[in-house]
Parts: sequence; C-alpha cells; structure tokens
Amino acid sequence: MNHPETEEVQADGRIRRWARIPEPGGRALRVVLLQDKETVHNAFFDRALLRAGECATFPKGTGNGHHLINESSAIAIYLEVDSRNLDDLTTCSDVDMKSANSDGLFVRKNGTPYAESGR
Repeated sequence: MNHPETEEVQADGRIRRWARIPEPGGRALRVVLLQDKETVHNAFFDRALLRAGECATFPKGTGNGHHLINESSAIAIYLEVDSRNLDDLTTCSDVDMKSANSDGLFVRKNGTPYAESGR
C-alpha cells in the first residue's frame, strides 16, 4: 500500500495505513506495518455489517483489534462467550488497555488505572 488515504503512527511505532480497494466493493483495507514500513503486522478489511440475528467471532491471539459500533437507532445486545479462566488476560492491540479475568478491571498496559469518568 504505497499511496494510503490515511496513515497514523501508533505509540509503539507500528504504522497503520488505510486505502480504498475497488475490487471488494470499495471497502477500506487497513494494513498495520512494523517500523521498517515493509513488514506487515496484520491486514484486514474494516467494517463488516452485522444484521439482527447474526454474530461475529474474534479469535484470540491474532493481534487484530476489534470493536463493535451500533450506528442504528435500535438497541444492540452484545453477548460475549468466554471460558472465564481466571488466568486469562485480554490486551488491546491498538489502545493502551488490558483486563485480567481475575478482577475484570480495565487498566493501562502498565497497570495504572484509568481516571474516573464520573459515570
């Protein structure tokens, strides 16, 4: 991806690039490169539309970040199925966040808590 529409350098030095690809219907392809700008860390098409009754899976250990956005006016219900092994640790690939199943708290990767949001 030599001519991205958008390029961002993350705090960890990885580089995220986005470009529209005509062949798959103009969807945006996101590529995450290492600092050498040659080695692809991961690449995937952004945004898949889920309709009522559909589900998505996010395999652990891939390094691909994911999140769900409800852009409809309807209420969306999110169900997470997990083993809830108390030794499991969730780390977010694109943001400074982690959560241990042992306490369920979301903290920065260095273990410091987020400031209270007042909610």
